Amino acid sequence: MKKLFYSFLMLAAMSLTFVACEKPTPTPPDPEPEVKSNCNIIKAQWGEDAVGGVYVFELFTNTLAITPDFKSITGSGDDCIIMLYAATQEDGYPVAGEYQFIAVENLTKESTNCLIGGTVQNGKPLGTYAYVVEEGSPVDGLLCTGGSIKFEGNATEGIMTAKLEFESTVTKETVTREYVYSGEMPLEYRPMDAPSQAKRIK
Repeated sequence: MKKLFYSFLMLAAMSLTFVACEKPTPTPPDPEPEVKSNCNIIKAQWGEDAVGGVYVFELFTNTLAITPDFKSITGSGDDCIIMLYAATQEDGYPVAGEYQFIAVENLTKESTNCLIGGTVQNGKPLGTYAYVVEEGSPVDGLLCTGGSIKFEGNATEGIMTAKLEFESTVTKETVTREYVYSGEMPLEYRPMDAPSQAKRIK
């Protein structure tokens, strides 16, 4: 009986040893949350000048859309133009990173890797600005006075996040916007010295 009891204890001890030696099953990491776009890319153009890459993006939000004849817009939302200087990847997409605001009057011929602020010259907006549109008609103009734009990934699968501050041309109040675009970027290359609306002016 004692031998039987001793054998049972040995088996129990061995089973506990095996259980203790089993490696725990690793818990898989939580999947990255999907980043959803809150705007549509209407235009994504880039070129190069003597200093580096030059980018012009046009974004529509909410229900804003272009009519089939391309002569007018319908719906409501923001029509935002974003301009920046950035280093380029092989596919033309901006190098991953966050690009900070710089006022147009502070641009120099050597300015690189920056978000161009908004202003009005000769009666025309330039830099980064937006129109607020209601039912196809603009009701306000916004000039970028601060913020940044961040790029991740590449032209095939990238994420663009613009967190911008604007000044309303109607109320003079500060307005904040966040524009997010996730997915393939339809970049169009256009040889140019700089965007026609903004240049490295000093």
